[in-house]
Amino acid sequence: MGDQPSKTEYVYSSVTVTVYSCSMCGTTLQESNLMRMGNRIYCQSCFQHERNKQTEEAANQRLQEMQRAQKAESRRKEKLERERIQGEHKKRLEEIKKCNQV
Repeated sequence: MGDQPSKTEYVYSSVTVTVYSCSMCGTTLQESNLMRMGNRIYCQSCFQHERNKQTEEAANQRLQEMQRAQKAESRRKEKLERERIQGEHKKRLEEIKKCNQV
């Protein structure tokens, strides 16, 4: 289906009935039982499916962002620890050099 909702009008003895088609499954819907999300029209089951899918995608994206932040923090801590250890080694080497010079 396209991004534009499918809309069909039927005229029965001067009464106009407008029906729509679900953007996902194509089910024929009347105005009273359709669901809208953006410019798309869904039947209730497709609407629920699409909403659940979008909710899951958003949750996955938040999880990935959190994992990236945790990895970055872990790398930062590892770098600080390496720098601390290197500083300690440098101090020890300087102390050894001083002792050897005496």
